[in-house]
Amino acid sequence: MASTADRAYLQALGAEGILYSRVVDSVSFEPLDRYWTYTEEEARPTLAHDVLSDAFLEKGATAYYCHEGHWLRFTTD
Repeated sequence: MASTADRAYLQALGAEGILYSRVVDSVSFEPLDRYWTYTEEEARPTLAHDVLSDAFLEKGATAYYCHEGHWLRFTTD
């Protein structure tokens, strides 16, 4: 049985049934320069490793990057 948080990622596909649409994956930091917006107020750090992406398929994503012991957020439009 899906938890309440998990249910938010379910999408009906009509006759095909229901799809769980959450994807957690690593993202190379290079595409962040073109597609992602840094959401914090301080200056964006220089990225040195991949980023963790938490996405709701076809509805946007949030990426997290650990920098100096803190998690920074990036978002897509």
